[in-house]
Amino acid sequence: MSIRDQLAIQLALRTLWPLIVILPLEIVLVLLVVKRALRPVDVLSKSLAARSLDTLNPINMAAAIPAEVKPLVEALNDMLSRLARAMHKQHVFVADAAHELRTPLAAIKLQIQVARRDSANLSSGEVLQKLEERVNRAIHLVNQLLSLAREDAKSGAHTGCADLRRVGAQVVGELSILAEHTKVDLGLECLGFTASESSIFVVGDEASLITMVTNLVDNAIRYTNPGGRVDVRICEDGGGAMLAVVDDGPGIPSNDLERVLDRFYRVENANTQGSGLGLAIAVAVAAKHDAKLTLRNRADAHGLEAVVTGLRRISGNAVTEMLDLDGPITL
Repeated sequence: MSIRDQLAIQLALRTLWPLIVILPLEIVLVLLVVKRALRPVDVLSKSLAARSLDTLNPINMAAAIPAEVKPLVEALNDMLSRLARAMHKQHVFVADAAHELRTPLAAIKLQIQVARRDSANLSSGEVLQKLEERVNRAIHLVNQLLSLAREDAKSGAHTGCADLRRVGAQVVGELSILAEHTKVDLGLECLGFTASESSIFVVGDEASLITMVTNLVDNAIRYTNPGGRVDVRICEDGGGAMLAVVDDGPGIPSNDLERVLDRFYRVENANTQGSGLGLAIAVAVAAKHDAKLTLRNRADAHGLEAVVTGLRRISGNAVTEMLDLDGPITL
């Protein structure tokens, strides 16, 4: 037994010593291979760490990037491109806002200087009236800028529900004073719905939809001549809902129908004062609801149609389920 045990130990030592010698070499070899394979990842991490905050250029895909890492690099490039667009949009917005605010503020300063030089006219109230008009214009512009920034900052309105009929009624009620002041007939029509459908629910944010409709109706009233008519129409649209603001004003030249949707753009020879942001805000709200705002001149008469299509309707059962899941919601 002792001889057999001695032979077993000798055989085990002869078997283990090559493994003991080779094992460190295998470990070193594996480390070298892994380090070489992960070198592109290390280069990528160092490149990203060395970038400044303003550098949003895509990562160079020409470098030797492992196939396993390419989806990550492509996702990073897509995120960088979206960040670059967002930053460019923000820079343009700030530049345009500063440019637009400069004019009313300069006018207010000029009116104050005139009032100081000619204090006798202060008793007539003419200078104060002009100053108040300039201040109101600046306030309107600031409110529009804040509304546009708020809509740009909000995420998509893919949850929640809004009563489109109530949105139209609220906007018509709020702007009825402006319509009476300008002698414009303002009304609300719901076409294609049964009498039992007291509410027309759509997917979206009700506050944003009120902002959109308010800007569309406000534009229509301001550009409609006294004695004209502005209608807010809510219609069925292939299982969805369509909202249109129709007026009988002068309309918009065909060359400017697309451009008036841009920020701060106003039609030449416009006889009303505005900031050029109302339609841009409406476009932002429509895009957030996966809808589309289209402007077209009326074919049957003079005037303009602002049509919002693509609003998704919600059935009464779905609204009840949303109320049960999300808790009490004011509709």
